[in-house]
Amino acid sequence: LLIRTLSEMRSVDLGFDTHNLLRLRVSLPGERYPSEEQQLEFFERAEEQIRALPGVRSVASVACIPLVGDSSNSALNIEDFPVSNPADRFFVGNHSATPGYLETMGITLFEGREFTPLDRTDSQGVIIVNKLLAERFWPNESALGKQVRFGRPDGDQPWLEIVGVMADYHQTSVQSEPRFETLYPQAFYTSSAMDFVVRTEVSPESLIDEAQTVIWKIDPELAVYNIETMDEIVERNVRSADDLASLLGGFGIVALVLALGGLYGMLSFSVGQRTQEIGVRMALGAQSRAVVASVLRKTAALVAVGIVAGGAIAWLMSRW
Repeated sequence: LLIRTLSEMRSVDLGFDTHNLLRLRVSLPGERYPSEEQQLEFFERAEEQIRALPGVRSVASVACIPLVGDSSNSALNIEDFPVSNPADRFFVGNHSATPGYLETMGITLFEGREFTPLDRTDSQGVIIVNKLLAERFWPNESALGKQVRFGRPDGDQPWLEIVGVMADYHQTSVQSEPRFETLYPQAFYTSSAMDFVVRTEVSPESLIDEAQTVIWKIDPELAVYNIETMDEIVERNVRSADDLASLLGGFGIVALVLALGGLYGMLSFSVGQRTQEIGVRMALGAQSRAVVASVLRKTAALVAVGIVAGGAIAWLMSRW
């Protein structure tokens, strides 16, 4: 059951489309990009030029792409559900993203809209939440238009309006269940380190050099790292599970061999104890076939008890 569970991780619905998706990460040095305006301008310019490459369907940036093991968490305050005790706050995943991120990742937008270039610091603060969060606090109504903010309940962080509800997706790993996730515009809380996510119409590997060249034309001194496809990231996530499944499979084979050896030894001892009885039976005319059948009946009874007991336990365990 455990091996089957590990193997079925490959068929888990991650909440986004992993195919034809390329990731490139860039970290802007503070001495050359000291202001948020400069950082935002770089990412907007790079996205525009990567989008113009042949074979590119769409491109966006996010502070942390899913399944790479990194995640940002913040306390979220909800205007409709105020809390006075900081200990009662709950935490959500939060990442900055540029317009078109959901479309590029293939994350379904159930309600509302994605971010637009108009979502900037001089406009109303906006945020996108996932379906899990929306249904937890507004199960019988739309979450659109609700106000939330990060930080302490009595803090001075600005209120953000929910403008979209997106599908749940695995952010931290394939093994972990989807959790509360939020996205806010890169223009609001600029991050100097971002992942470019490029949705391609051709093999994503074929666009690596061109995408790097675009970035280096803007700034030749930048390091472009963590260059990989989303399929490779998923493969890395499930590889440990595959290795564990293989190890457990090996242990299972050893256990089966030991069980067969034990069964053989026990029956051999039992037959040895019955040597005189068997001799008398055969002297009285018993056929060897009948003697063998009597031994095998005992063997079959033992095996049947083991299968029934093991099957019942396995059925109960599978429910958990």
